[in-house]
Amino acid sequence: MAELNDITKGNFTPIKDPTTVCHLIAMYHSLKGPAYFPQLLLWLSIFDGILAVVGVFSNGVLLVTIWFTPRLHSPSITLLFCLACTDLLNGILSLPLVVAYQLLERANKMDWSCTIGTAMESSAWTASGLSVAFLAVIAVERLLALKLHLRYITVVTNSRVLVVVAILLLYFTSIMILRLLGVAQRTYNIISIFTICLFILIISVSYSKIYKIVRHHQRAVISQLCITKNNSFTNTVGNRSDFSKAVKTAIDFFYVLGFFVVSYVPFVCILVASLITEFSPALKSAYYCSATAIFANSTLNPYLYCWKMRDVRKAVLKILRNKTL
Repeated sequence: MAELNDITKGNFTPIKDPTTVCHLIAMYHSLKGPAYFPQLLLWLSIFDGILAVVGVFSNGVLLVTIWFTPRLHSPSITLLFCLACTDLLNGILSLPLVVAYQLLERANKMDWSCTIGTAMESSAWTASGLSVAFLAVIAVERLLALKLHLRYITVVTNSRVLVVVAILLLYFTSIMILRLLGVAQRTYNIISIFTICLFILIISVSYSKIYKIVRHHQRAVISQLCITKNNSFTNTVGNRSDFSKAVKTAIDFFYVLGFFVVSYVPFVCILVASLITEFSPALKSAYYCSATAIFANSTLNPYLYCWKMRDVRKAVLKILRNKTL
C-alpha cells in the first residue's frame, strides 16, 4: 500500500484499478506524461515500427553473410556476428513489444501493458546490455591484435571468444532473472548504470591505448623513411602489412563505437537523473525518446559496418546479388 500511495502523489496519477499497478515498471508505468505525450507515443510507435522492419532485414542479411563467408570467420568478425545477433533480437522482439506497449499506454489499456512492459524491458535491457558488452570485448580484442602482433592468432581464437560471449550471456541473463524476481527499479537502474559505465570505461581505456600504439607506429614509419634506403624500407613495409591492417580494422571499429556512444550517452544521463531527481513527465518523455535512439543504433549498425569494412561490404553485396539472380 505504501508503494501505491507514493505512486498517486504529485505527478503520478492512479489507473483504473490500483491493484493492477506493475511493480516492476512502476517508475514510468503509472506516471502521466505531459499534454503532448499521446502524440509523442504515436510518432514513436510509427518510427519504432519502421526501425523494427529495417533492423530485422539489415541484421538478418549481415548474419547470413557472415555465416556463409568462411573468410570472415575471424575473432573480430565473430564478435561482430554476436553484436548483430543482439541487434536482431531488438528488431524481432524488443521493438514490437515497445510499439505494443506505447500504443496500449496511449489508449490507456493498462490490463495488458504491465505484462508487455515487463517483457519489453527485460528483452530490451538484455539485448542492449549485451551490445555494450560486445563492443567492449571488440575494443579489447583490437588492442590485443596491435600489442600481440604474430602471437595474436594463437592467443585470440574463436573458441576463446565464444567462451567470453557465453560468460556475458550468463551475466546478463542472471540480471534479467533477478529483475523478474522483483528487484526494485532503483536497484535495477543502479546495476544497469554501473554495468554500462564499466564497459564504456573499458572501451575508453582500450581505445586510448590503441591511439598511442598507432601514433607510435606512425612515428616509427616516418623515422625509418628518413634513414632507410628505398629497398630495405619496402621490405619493412611488407613486414608491417599485417600490423597496418590491424590498425585499419581498429579505426573502422572506432566509428562503430563512436556511433554507439552518441546513441547511449543520453539514455545513461536520463537514468542518472532519475536516481537523483523525481521522475517527472518531461523526464519520462526524454526516457522514451532516448530509448528509441538506442534502437536506431541497432538498426543502423549493419549499414555502418558495410560502409567502413570493405570485406564485409563485398561479402554482403555478393550475397544480395546471388539472392536476386
